[in-house]
Amino acid sequence: MVASVAVPPELAGRLSIQGGDFFAAVPAGAAAYLLRHILHDWGDEACLRILGQIRAVMAAGARVLLVEQVIPPGNAPSPASCSTSTCWRTPRAAANGRPRSPPACSAKQG
Repeated sequence: MVASVAVPPELAGRLSIQGGDFFAAVPAGAAAYLLRHILHDWGDEACLRILGQIRAVMAAGARVLLVEQVIPPGNAPSPASCSTSTCWRTPRAAANGRPRSPPACSAKQG
């Protein structure tokens, strides 16, 4: 679901905000794809499918921009580490989603 967003005049014609089912199709040929708070809702296999859909339609030189919380190393309390809070009582738990640590994020690159 995409909230109604006013596109600033200086970006008109360069920015398109679209919702949809990224497991079914992704708009082709964009210069950048922004995923904000998406991947943490899904397990590894689903994340690879989402990113694979984007990769299949990306223009040469396009970028994928991810906005996600990453769990810092160690056991210190963090907004990203919510194992003791109510955030795991959300649909993401049913989809095997979770915040990821820096090593887990690095392992997925490439």
